[in-house]
Amino acid sequence: MPAPRDAGRRTLALLALGAACWLPAGAADEPANDPRVRAVAEKLVCYCGCSTQSVAYCSCGIAQEERAKIQKDLAAGKSEDAIVAAWVDRYGTRILIEPPARGFNLLGWLLPSIVVTVVGLLLAVQILRWSRLRPATAAAAAPAPELDPRYADRLDEELRRRGP
Repeated sequence: MPAPRDAGRRTLALLALGAACWLPAGAADEPANDPRVRAVAEKLVCYCGCSTQSVAYCSCGIAQEERAKIQKDLAAGKSEDAIVAAWVDRYGTRILIEPPARGFNLLGWLLPSIVVTVVGLLLAVQILRWSRLRPATAAAAAPAPELDPRYADRLDEELRRRGP
């Protein structure tokens, strides 16, 4: 079992490593500062360990290299759509931040709206049912149960003894 001090150092090292992937790139000569490069890079997912970030915001070395390639392609006269299409040809549609709304991906675009609508309708129906079932008076809600005569006499006697 590692000493608590070693565990603390390991935790700090892991946190620093994880945070490094979320920190924005800040080099002045960074290609991401070019708005055209950023526009293309924002459409693409970085395929390093930070797979939830776009190439524009990931600060890993792979993303920096890819931004430089995008800048080189733009300087060579390629259009933004052609660069994105080349990435899709190489990696498939999973490389796009927003996959196209067709085929199986259409389900991912429509399913949240459908679920929210259905749940909202079911909730509205249930609320209407609850409002209709609400009794007008407490007596109408549940009739008092019949007491066994032996217990009724005993209850009356104890209530008389207790007084008002």
